[in-house]
Amino acid sequence: MSKIPVPAIIAIVVIAIGLAIFSVVKTVSPHEYHPTEKPLVNEDTKWLRETAKRVSGDVTKLTPAERQRADKITRGYTTVALPLMAKETK
Repeated sequence: MSKIPVPAIIAIVVIAIGLAIFSVVKTVSPHEYHPTEKPLVNEDTKWLRETAKRVSGDVTKLTPAERQRADKITRGYTTVALPLMAKETK
């Protein structure tokens, strides 16, 4: 059986310690902030708030086109979102 040279063992240990330190620093250090592409309050949200206020949260007062747009914005949860937004805007 051949022996592994001492310098090779030292090099392997140094690389292992370096990788361990790198992974700890990468995990513990604060991550960069990447803002979302779309703002949290966009035109759809503004429209939904205004509509909720206008109809006082009553989904039955929406026109078919408004209901379709509201369903698209809320992903089908218009009956839940509209009354909540109406309360929020009062």
